[in-house]
Amino acid sequence: MSFFISKNGRKKQGPLSLEAITKLIFDESLKKEDLVWREGLDDWMPAGELPDLKKIFKSQPPPLNPKK
Repeated sequence: MSFFISKNGRKKQGPLSLEAITKLIFDESLKKEDLVWREGLDDWMPAGELPDLKKIFKSQPPPLNPKK
């Protein structure tokens, strides 16, 4: 399955594999509010709302807090 992404509603990037999207999520290059589209969707939607990606966002560790 191929995905397309758009950060801040700007230029689209893709097609990207689920593996590539996962890497972007873990690198914090793709945020929940960035738009994504894949075949089968009627319109673009926030990445954090797409069921395919929601579980990946939930599996991320919390941000590091160097003050602790």
